[in-house]
Amino acid sequence: MASSTPLATASTGSGSVRYERGETVEVFFRFAKEPKNGGYFPCDSMAQGMLHPCIVKTDGWIQAVVEQTFDAGATRDSHWPDLATSSSSSSKKGTGKKGSGGDGNLVKVKYLAPFWYNRQGQLYNDGAKRKDSVAPQLVRKLEVPGCLMVNKGPPLQQAANGGQAPPPASAAAAAASSSSLNLTRRRGPKVSIFCVRWGGKRKVDAVTDGIGGWGQVGSNPSDNFIHTLFADYPYENFGTDYEIWTAFVQSTHELKDIHPELIRKQMTGQQLAGCYFLWPIGFQDGHEFCGYVNNGDLFHCMRRFEATGVVTRFPHHSHLYQLLASKAWTASWCLVPGLNTPLTTKLSRSMIVNLGYKGAAEVALQSLQDLNAARNLLFPIGQNQLKRETIVKGVSKLGYSWESMDVNHWSDVGTMAQGLEELVQQPGNLSEYVHVQEWVDIDVEMRHFVVLPQDHLSGIKIEKIVYTCYESKSEQHFSSFNRFDRETCLQKKFHNDEKALAEAEKKAYDLITRLYYALRGECSEMPPVIRFDVLAHRSRAGCANVMIGEITELGACFLGWPDGPKTVFNAMLRTAAYPSNHAGTWGGGNNVGRDGLLSSTVNKTFNSYGGGSAQAQGQNRQANGGAQKPTPVPVKNGTNTNYGTSNGSNGSHYDPPARGRRRGSSDATGAGPGTRGASNTTTNKRKQMAGTGNEKKVVTS
Repeated sequence: MASSTPLATASTGSGSVRYERGETVEVFFRFAKEPKNGGYFPCDSMAQGMLHPCIVKTDGWIQAVVEQTFDAGATRDSHWPDLATSSSSSSKKGTGKKGSGGDGNLVKVKYLAPFWYNRQGQLYNDGAKRKDSVAPQLVRKLEVPGCLMVNKGPPLQQAANGGQAPPPASAAAAAASSSSLNLTRRRGPKVSIFCVRWGGKRKVDAVTDGIGGWGQVGSNPSDNFIHTLFADYPYENFGTDYEIWTAFVQSTHELKDIHPELIRKQMTGQQLAGCYFLWPIGFQDGHEFCGYVNNGDLFHCMRRFEATGVVTRFPHHSHLYQLLASKAWTASWCLVPGLNTPLTTKLSRSMIVNLGYKGAAEVALQSLQDLNAARNLLFPIGQNQLKRETIVKGVSKLGYSWESMDVNHWSDVGTMAQGLEELVQQPGNLSEYVHVQEWVDIDVEMRHFVVLPQDHLSGIKIEKIVYTCYESKSEQHFSSFNRFDRETCLQKKFHNDEKALAEAEKKAYDLITRLYYALRGECSEMPPVIRFDVLAHRSRAGCANVMIGEITELGACFLGWPDGPKTVFNAMLRTAAYPSNHAGTWGGGNNVGRDGLLSSTVNKTFNSYGGGSAQAQGQNRQANGGAQKPTPVPVKNGTNTNYGTSNGSNGSHYDPPARGRRRGSSDATGAGPGTRGASNTTTNKRKQMAGTGNEKKVVTS
């Protein structure tokens, strides 16, 4: 992705810049590089840093005074710090010798910001001015209002009269001057990003450890995740051609004190993007879990920003994010042929209160029986693999919850009633309904990462597949989460039946393609990054069935995918600065919607669930509904294309402690919780973390 060259930055050769001692310059500040210095950011007033929500510019150009004369021509750019790999924007160490990569190659400055605060409202060094040694790439000449700046090389030598360049003698001279010097006015940055993140005294625990943890990057509301995203990837993509504004909040209530209409005026970028690193839950404030906010208030905040033109880029447009986080799609799609969604009914909270837990459970079970009859009789096309005589077991779960929490297994009316009581009686629970789903037998859950889908000429490109499963249940809850590679999956889960696993992968690919079309109805712009968790079951030798378990929003756990952060973060930043094309896709797509474009994809996916060819829809190709010979699914892993292999842990095993009461919920299917993030977070663990301020988000769909 091309990035523009910053105006008047230091460079070697004839265009080198000299910064005199006492000269006012601009320095590009990056907050994600600040943790080692205490996590302080510049503020214009004490109130801005002390009061919440704290709203500040955390990345961008700020003014400073040069402490020691610096001549870029006297140093070599080969010795300047590598900003893509350095741990900070500045350097506190060095030999002080020019050409050695030490302080002699850095610009010594004193920032002019009157105050520096951290997110806890603590003032830096009693209000003293901050000094720094900054890489020359992050320093530029101060713009004089109304003055033309040179796009390549040094700024114009300003005339003595007020710092303005003398006017040319004639229009012709002006044209010649402008042409020879390539003059332009300094514009705003390519992209302005506004972030809403946790800013309480206690930080969100990254939960990096264990097979059920989030890995080195951490959970998405944590500093680990946010700083990994913003430390280097924006600079690698845009250079200094971006800015980031941040609102630090410490409760749901503070979301109401963010005023998008005013903040929008501060954002000077050509493209405007919003990122919301918080967990929406269906509970009131008053809990001790960092990073959790009431879902209604978060979505209201997102919608207000979107109304001003700030496009949500993390995780998704508010209406799409709400659909995924609430799990509402499961009930809407469960009778749609080809979407292979477990039967789901929404059990109203008021019915539970009025009928009691057992009475409400009886109603929910009867609803599932009616849905099952409808699927068998009214929606039979391609539903052969889903047919069953009656529903005898399933799961109950809440929306707006994370990491397999609040999913209770039931096997009859009595156990369902017990699970309903446990889910509903949690303090502060505002959930308006409980999802009740049928049970789905599975052998493995295949997590498919799809990044920047372009069009459907060649189908959806799968960037990575990770194979996982839940091995056991404890007290009606799911536990013992495993992650493994394809070879281990084949051996342990599919009994070395290569044909059956290949069929599962082929059907999963076709299912994901159909689901993407369904999502186009929910959001006209295709989600740039999304994870589909597909449930696979070896039904007999050489055959397999699949169902969708979870559609997971941007920010999901990478599940041990080494290239995941780089691939996903760069894709997200691309969407922030370079909007989708006229077709709502991320490249190509010029013919999307024209006659014949989708014919090959429609034929392929329609056949895979039993509808026959699109040209001869009434004819059954085979007795089992048009199943095709399994073919390998192309999966991109690094630079090679292979057959769906995964670099996940090889059969590693993790048994979490038993669950207790918990806040949050879980996956989208009855087969077992497909996790948005990691897995196996427990209430007991969260209660232990509450004492130290290390809380972990718990949601799946």
